Amino acid sequence: MRKGSPLEILDKLKKSQTLGAHKPYIMAKMLAHAHVIVAGSEGPESILIEMNMIPARDLQEALEKALQIAGGDARVYVAPQAFQQFLS
Repeated sequence: MRKGSPLEILDKLKKSQTLGAHKPYIMAKMLAHAHVIVAGSEGPESILIEMNMIPARDLQEALEKALQIAGGDARVYVAPQAFQQFLS
């Protein structure tokens, strides 16, 4: 069950004063401005899709998907351990 688009989540979180809400806020803000492709996740793909992210088996598939979405002149940011980097 989806909880809303990234922009809807941002709006809800701005109104919330819940402890720890900064983590989903940061993720929703990224999703509102960029496609997030997760490579090599050990969890179910369905969870990534439900969270408005794009699953990929590995980095090569992630790059191929990024180029399909954004074209050959795409700007791609590769962030190893991204969830730890962005959400801590």
